[in-house]
Amino acid sequence: MLLSKTQNKAGKVEYILSAAQHLADSYGLQPLKILVVKDDAVKERLQPFIRRQKKKSSDTFYIVFAIWNVISEQKIDAYISRVAASRQASPALLREDRKNVVKAVNRLNEEGKKWAAKQADIAVQHLLSAATQVQAEAAVEEVDLSAVDKLLNLPAQGLHAVNVVSLHFDFVPSTLLQPQAAAEDALFAVI
Repeated sequence: MLLSKTQNKAGKVEYILSAAQHLADSYGLQPLKILVVKDDAVKERLQPFIRRQKKKSSDTFYIVFAIWNVISEQKIDAYISRVAASRQASPALLREDRKNVVKAVNRLNEEGKKWAAKQADIAVQHLLSAATQVQAEAAVEEVDLSAVDKLLNLPAQGLHAVNVVSLHFDFVPSTLLQPQAAAEDALFAVI
């Protein structure tokens, strides 16, 4: 989606979520699900588990990043089918790719959850960057993740929450925005 098409809130949300979705991971599996909590009743039930953000607004969305509990061969097969469909090819032609992904994922074992969590972190960074581009306020929240799992029934879906981001579209005058570091105090230095 082009940044120029983000004039209204719906366009901004679409742009932000699209950025999070387009993460590049090692195998292309994208081992996570991104849940957008827009329903006021669900937001209200989620609020007690958020430690830092207490701003209540109907314009607030919560974006929950949940990783797969298990990277199964069934999920790998679904991924290979999507790749084959996008290339208008038979999944049989991607047999070697499938075998390589299965071998790599099997090597991960317990490290698989750490790898999946890193992929979710990359998606969060994409989302935060996109939110900045469309002048939306986004923050990674301090959350009781096990409570989020229970509230959204994630274990039954084979998922585990690893991050929650709040997204606000309230107007913030530029005079109230956090100031950036002066050039002499910049984050980068050329050596």
